[in-house]
Amino acid sequence: MYLDLLEIVKCPKCNGKFKINNITKEEDNEILDGEIFCDCGEKYSIKDGVLDFNSKEQESMNQWSESYKELNYNELDKKIEENTDVIISDLNNKLKKYIIDDLNCSMPEVVLDIASGRGMLARYMAANINYNPTIILTDLSFEVLKYDRIKLKNINSSLKVNFIACDCLNLPLKDKTIDRCVSFFGICNMIGIQLEGIKECKRVLKQSGKLINSTIIEEDNENIKSKINDALKLCNLDSIGEMVFEKDVYNIHKNGGFDNVKLVTIGEGICNENKFDLIPLINEWYAVIAIEAK
Repeated sequence: MYLDLLEIVKCPKCNGKFKINNITKEEDNEILDGEIFCDCGEKYSIKDGVLDFNSKEQESMNQWSESYKELNYNELDKKIEENTDVIISDLNNKLKKYIIDDLNCSMPEVVLDIASGRGMLARYMAANINYNPTIILTDLSFEVLKYDRIKLKNINSSLKVNFIACDCLNLPLKDKTIDRCVSFFGICNMIGIQLEGIKECKRVLKQSGKLINSTIIEEDNENIKSKINDALKLCNLDSIGEMVFEKDVYNIHKNGGFDNVKLVTIGEGICNENKFDLIPLINEWYAVIAIEAK
C-alpha cells in the first residue's frame, strides 16, 4: 500500500479518515506491513502489501484460498488457461486490449479494478500501460490479492498499484474520488448483487468518470432461457443475474444511475466447451461485450 492511498480511503464505520501506524516493513515507498487506524477505534492491517478490511470470500464460487492449497498461483493460472475455449480466450484478450487502449488514450489518474480476482486484466495492464496512473485492485479475497501483487511486480515493478481486500459492495473509498472503474467480469460474477456493484461504482466515480464493465451475453429467446434454468438447477443457483441478455445489461446500468450507457461488441462465437462457467452455454451463440457507462 502506498501512503497517499489514505487520501481517498475512508473508515467503513464512521466515514472518517485513517492514519498510519506501526509500519514494520517498507520497500520503495510501498508499505508492506503495518496498520491503519481511525479515531473511532477501527483499525486494519497491511500484510504483504495488501490493505486488509477482513472481507470473506464468496462461498459459491472463487474460493481462492482453497484453490491455492491445491495448486500454487502459477499452476492454477496455467490450468485455467489450458482449459478455456480458444475462441473465448482470444475474445478475452481483445476485451483486455479494448479496456487498456481506453486508459492509454484518456489517461485517467486513478483507476479502480473492481473484483479483480486473479488479476487477469491487471497483468495485461501492467504489461501494456503507457503512462503512470495510480491503480487500485479490490477483491473479497486477501489471498488472491497477495499473489496478484507478486505477479504484477514481476511484470512491471515500477507500476504504482494498491491492493485492498474488501467488500466491493461497500468500498472503503470516499465518494467521487475515482477517475475510471474497470471490471473484467468481476461485477457480472456478483450473482444476485450485480446492481449494487454498479451503484457502488457510480458512488465512487467522479462526475467526469466512467465505468468500463464487461460480460458475456446469450441470445434472448425461450430456448436459451430454458437451458439456463436447467443449468441453474444443476448448480443449485436461483439466478445468474441481470447481465446475460443485451436489454437487461443496458437496463441494469441505467438503473445503477448512469445516464449514458453504450454496449460495444468485442466479438462473438459458438461455445465449443466451457469447464469453469455457466455462461456461455455449450454449442450456443454468445458475444463478449464491453459496457461504457458515464
